[in-house]
Parts: sequence; structure tokens; C-alpha cells
Amino acid sequence: MPSIITQAKTFLTGLWRWARAGFPTSSDISKQRMDICRKCYFYNKPSGRCNHCGCYLELKTKMLNQKCPIDKW
Repeated sequence: MPSIITQAKTFLTGLWRWARAGFPTSSDISKQRMDICRKCYFYNKPSGRCNHCGCYLELKTKMLNQKCPIDKW
């Protein structure tokens, strides 16, 4: 898992970009992304986070302008 500072920077940058894009969301795309994440080696089931980037995936998968750091979606 990345350091807390790296996680905070990544989160705030992603949140800023998402806000600037108008907070686009899609429940269908979020579900598809979560299905991919749940099968991934880096998925941490107890916390619902990605061990590679440290993101909370229930939130990140809803942010349409975000992407998986290892290009799975």
C-alpha cells in the first residue's frame, strides 16, 4: 500500500478532477468496474481497498473520469 501522503495526494487530485468534470457517475459502469476489482490480486476484501493504489474502490469506481492504475478498466 502506498504511503498515507501519496494516498492523500492521489485522492485529492482525483476528487478535484472529478469535481471539475461535473461529478459524472454511472451505476452500470461502477458495477462493471467493481466486478473487475473483486477478481484482482490487489483487491483487499476486508477493507474494500486496492492494495496497489490504496483507493477505496466503492468510491473510485463511481468516478467516471478515474482509471485503474494497472489498466484493468
